[in-house]
Amino acid sequence: MFPNIIFRLQEFASKAELDEELRHPEHGKSDAHAGICYGFTVHERSRNDVEVELFFNDLFVKEY
Repeated sequence: MFPNIIFRLQEFASKAELDEELRHPEHGKSDAHAGICYGFTVHERSRNDVEVELFFNDLFVKEY
């Protein structure tokens, strides 16, 4: 469908760090600041209680 898209894993130490990357002026415009489709955090409250928090970005990257 989109042969030029390469998905890769990016890890951030916190949601604040993710938000900082999303606000960066080069976000989605260079390899150093590749566009982010979605993110998630897993909060393990206890062995049988897990919460998954999802983050979606609405950035349209023109190169694709």
